[in-house]
Amino acid sequence: MHQTRLIYYTARWATLIIVMTAGCVQGALTGSDALSIIEKERFKIVDQVSQIPLQPLISAKIIPPTRRLNTFIVDKNREFQHGDDHVDLSRPQRQIIFAGISPHYLFLCFWRSGQIESRYLMLLKLRGPDAEVIFYSTLDGQVKNLSDMKQLLRRNKISTLTFDSNRERE
Repeated sequence: MHQTRLIYYTARWATLIIVMTAGCVQGALTGSDALSIIEKERFKIVDQVSQIPLQPLISAKIIPPTRRLNTFIVDKNREFQHGDDHVDLSRPQRQIIFAGISPHYLFLCFWRSGQIESRYLMLLKLRGPDAEVIFYSTLDGQVKNLSDMKQLLRRNKISTLTFDSNRERE
């Protein structure tokens, strides 16, 4: 009887762990994995929203197909939603710092409003017309350029997050 209960509870814990991790970003890359991709891949660095391809963001369920990119993220020095106290739905919640585009990957480095404004990194793997988020984190330090971002990844000054397409579409 005792062994049966032990097996039962062990199986329940294993199932719970599997369910909890199933929502994580596919591939579950670490910061060093993301850094390796960013260092090895040749990216075109852009700092204007109009230079970011829209289709990968739609395919990865980051924004809905009916939404324009500039309603999701704005250029530097443009107004965006600040804080959670009063939500102004006419303003995007993100402001670009810079982005990187390559034939195989796309990354976005951006500010996001919330209880506190934070810097984020989102890395997408491109597969033809399809894309998926493979890494998502906060960047815990100053980021003005690619070198700064790499330094934070190298020093593990990040907090890896679970990508939730429902939350990101806000």
